[in-house]
Amino acid sequence: ALLANQIDRVYSSGAKSSALLPLIQEYFRKFPKAEDRYGRRSVLIPAYRRDGDNVSARRIMREQLPFDAISNNAAYYYATSLPPKATAAEIKQTEQTLINAISKNKKHAGYLRYVLATYIYQGRMKDVNRARATLREMLRLSPNNNGNDSSAISTLLYGAATDQEFQND
Repeated sequence: ALLANQIDRVYSSGAKSSALLPLIQEYFRKFPKAEDRYGRRSVLIPAYRRDGDNVSARRIMREQLPFDAISNNAAYYYATSLPPKATAAEIKQTEQTLINAISKNKKHAGYLRYVLATYIYQGRMKDVNRARATLREMLRLSPNNNGNDSSAISTLLYGAATDQEFQND
């Protein structure tokens, strides 16, 4: 508890990632099976972003998603931290990372599907059909009864191209 509190306080102080990293590494060494270890590690995401180190922030997010996609909005920031003029390869890598995380992280699969549909398929790839299919999959396979589900339902119903599509959704 003491080390966890220390991590929280150092993070809250706005410290650089270099001040947090040794504490996180120590936490992983001391508590290798602690359920909150990835949540603790997620504080490196905003710390790296504050430091202007988007490459390290994305690396931490990519490594974290299969275990904890929600802490510090890791999946959202991973999907939205692509550069404005990201290449097709960068977008594809982000898509594949999210798909891989969905297969490994059943607890956060709904959130990961929502992020994939909304920010990658719809936002970056402009592929409405894939976005809609992924939202349907999210609601069918991993509903959470939360705001993401409500948003998905709204997107599906209000964005239906035809009456038949509306009825099917």
